Amino acid sequence: MGHKYGKTSCPELQTCLMPNELSYFCKENIPIVTYVPNDDCESTLIHPSTVSIPHKVCEQTMLTLEQTYWIPLHLSNEWLFTAPNRELFTGLCGTEKCQLTLQKCGKLYLPPRCKGYSTRITLYALSALIRNDSQDDVLPIASVDTDCF
Repeated sequence: MGHKYGKTSCPELQTCLMPNELSYFCKENIPIVTYVPNDDCESTLIHPSTVSIPHKVCEQTMLTLEQTYWIPLHLSNEWLFTAPNRELFTGLCGTEKCQLTLQKCGKLYLPPRCKGYSTRITLYALSALIRNDSQDDVLPIASVDTDCF
């Protein structure tokens, strides 16, 4: 069985019920489709089996990057970065200090309650990270009386 996904916009997502920070329950107005490799740019990019950019289905534009570009990963203490030049990054966790040289691209993690500095940005880790990845049933099983007489 293939992976299923659905696309939604930010306004559509805001109309959904959000029982916790990681889950959304939406009305049945978002079509759910089966993932087909190299059929859709976004779904192919985030699929775990993808190891390179799917050039055939993704529109691309080349630009010159002059500063390190940071992408925060939602509800985590991680950031993706791409650095056109070497850049010194300093992490502070209490009294501990750590220095890294950022180059090319990668993923940076900061432990809770830590912060990090580079030449143009300050990153703050979440103070408390609460995550529930359980797969409990959303709706309880209702007892149905099958005795019609």
